[in-house]
Amino acid sequence: MNFKQLLLLIFGTFLFFLPNLNAQEKEDYLTTYDSIIGKENLAITNGLFHSNNFRVNDNKDIYFMSEKFTIGSLNYINQLYFDVYLKYDAYNDELVYRPSGRSEKTGVNIIKANINSFQINGIKFININNDNEKDKVIKGFYEEKLKNSTLSFYIKHYKSKREVFVNKNVLVEFSDETTFVVKKNNIFSEISSKTSISKIFPEKRKIINEYYKNNSELKKKNKTEFFTNLLQNISQ
Repeated sequence: MNFKQLLLLIFGTFLFFLPNLNAQEKEDYLTTYDSIIGKENLAITNGLFHSNNFRVNDNKDIYFMSEKFTIGSLNYINQLYFDVYLKYDAYNDELVYRPSGRSEKTGVNIIKANINSFQINGIKFININNDNEKDKVIKGFYEEKLKNSTLSFYIKHYKSKREVFVNKNVLVEFSDETTFVVKKNNIFSEISSKTSISKIFPEKRKIINEYYKNNSELKKKNKTEFFTNLLQNISQ
């Protein structure tokens, strides 16, 4: 048995007892384990090569927040991975991983069906695998904005595309778009208006009406904050 195999055996023993460790200790051990085996050998590398062939104008690309990889974390088939380089392709709804030592332009689309959740830029995304025929369109990666015993509030970040002409060249611009989803009693519902929220929470209609009346300016300026605050009030 060589030195690396011995280390893996030792860490395998530690990993077996992970349920008895606190969250920070688990993260420290898993990060060290990943560094020993080499991130290029992790299960998350088993995906298709990521490609982006769009000629974009003014850096309006397909990615959430940035086209550059950032250090994040990932729950993949209920296995936790820390300190991995990730970026989110919001146009194709794909999570992209950069193996160690690879260039900024090289990446792998992590197998989506195996992703439970991930976190980048301090934002947590979950993979909604919704089999309800009535609202099956609500699937894929959603930001988890609020979660408590009463409800869950999710935001879908996606991109719309349009062609533009710049110096006689056809380029593409991608714009940020969002939709808002509430989960109550295991049912997902998209919200966009006072009426749609009142249908989900008919018992809270008075609170909803009052909130809309007092926060019309916030609704115009920042819909995310508007809905987050409203749903926090509803769930109290």
